[in-house]
Amino acid sequence: VQQSDAETLLGITGALNFRPTSWSNISYNYLHTRGSEDKARSAQGVDDQGETVLQHSLTFIERELDSHVLQGNMAIGPAGSNLHWLGSYSAAERVEPDRRYSEFRWIEETIYNNDDEPIGTDGFWGGSALAFPFQRVFGESEEDDQGAKFNYDWRLPVSSFSQQGLKVGWEIRDRNRATSYRRFGIKSQGLDYRVGDGQGERVFDRSLYEDPEALDRVIIEETTRPSDSYDSGQQVMGYFAMADFDIAEKVRIVGGARFEDSRQYVNVVPTNVAEDEAEVREIRLDRENVLPAVNGTWRMTDRSNFRLGYSKTINRPEMRELSPFQ
Repeated sequence: VQQSDAETLLGITGALNFRPTSWSNISYNYLHTRGSEDKARSAQGVDDQGETVLQHSLTFIERELDSHVLQGNMAIGPAGSNLHWLGSYSAAERVEPDRRYSEFRWIEETIYNNDDEPIGTDGFWGGSALAFPFQRVFGESEEDDQGAKFNYDWRLPVSSFSQQGLKVGWEIRDRNRATSYRRFGIKSQGLDYRVGDGQGERVFDRSLYEDPEALDRVIIEETTRPSDSYDSGQQVMGYFAMADFDIAEKVRIVGGARFEDSRQYVNVVPTNVAEDEAEVREIRLDRENVLPAVNGTWRMTDRSNFRLGYSKTINRPEMRELSPFQ
């Protein structure tokens, strides 16, 4: 396997901070990135039929991201209490303008002398056994992510050694993605596939399609899969409450729970069929979960603590994991 990679990345970031009063502040953060990835890969090996094959692939990907975050804090209530809020929005784009793939197989030829007697063998990389030995893929993906959250941390001194607190909050996150890809298979009748002659990937040469005679020997067929275009979304809304308090001079308990309401969907939209024949296939995953957590700390000495804890968490699938796209 031989592979070469090249990547470029440009990033711009900025931040603003503002204190409208002595007990509040507001901040804004911005991030913009733009990058590209160029990859060339060549692999040689034996396929499932026992034939020696040579595969080439060329991939170029462009990515762009814009992110905005606005947040603030306000000291409201007893000393140490705080209200925090946050709003965010980001948009990302991924473009793959022309992915190319080609495959060749090793073909051996018998060499004859002037008397038509075999004197040896020679070989070359020639046409593949695939229905379409040359393939081109064009696609793009767009995603937006927006969210908001509020939480209030309430603190109340109880005694010289104890302080009780209650933290409550609400959060929502909404993500949406649209992906569309198209694939084309190419094969040629009568064109020389020999890699060594520089003709192996001639079907990718634009000049070929300007030659009427050569164009007659090229067959292009759309091989887009029904799952190559889809739109998806994920919305998670959560509420939580947490209390922490000292039950003794050296023992502290922190406990609470979070309730989450999650809605995920993927709509597969075929692009290579007539609009009136397109059948949208929907995949849904809706869940409601209660996630408790409790922790206890015993301050054994000034330099050592003993802790016990229990919590329940959940890891939801990403939208790309629910989609049938490959």
